[in-house]
Amino acid sequence: MIVPFEYSKIEKINIGAMVYLLAEKDSLKGILFGTGSPYLAVENSRLKYVQAKDGNNFFIYTKDGKTGLKNTRYQNIAEAVHDDIWLAENGGFIVIGSDQTKGYIFPNNAVVEPKYADILSIKGTQYVKVKAQSGKWGYISNTLVEFFENK
Repeated sequence: MIVPFEYSKIEKINIGAMVYLLAEKDSLKGILFGTGSPYLAVENSRLKYVQAKDGNNFFIYTKDGKTGLKNTRYQNIAEAVHDDIWLAENGGFIVIGSDQTKGYIFPNNAVVEPKYADILSIKGTQYVKVKAQSGKWGYISNTLVEFFENK
């Protein structure tokens, strides 16, 4: 397939054995396969490639003011319904909800929905420290088991 000359910018990205093209048109960004067929349509105001600590590859994208997360294995990890998503220190992702609540996506793709006042990733563990809206702190494992103090 030949990529048409409709894009203002095309940048080649090698991710493992795959070749992707970061395309830009009218300030919107998208990802094409090396053959030119679309992977993420050119309709995103923000598009960022990130590699997690476990070596998995992801695209963080923002469309119509909402952010989502897609991996390079054709899976939507988080739909574009969040205010923001960013890579955390331990390889997971912090998710910001529309009401500024926080959630988390573990490296195993387990999702803690945004409902917490704060979330801290704990480096070297399979846990995140969470602060409930009540102010109480606790922990959530990557199997989504919650542990809160009884104080």
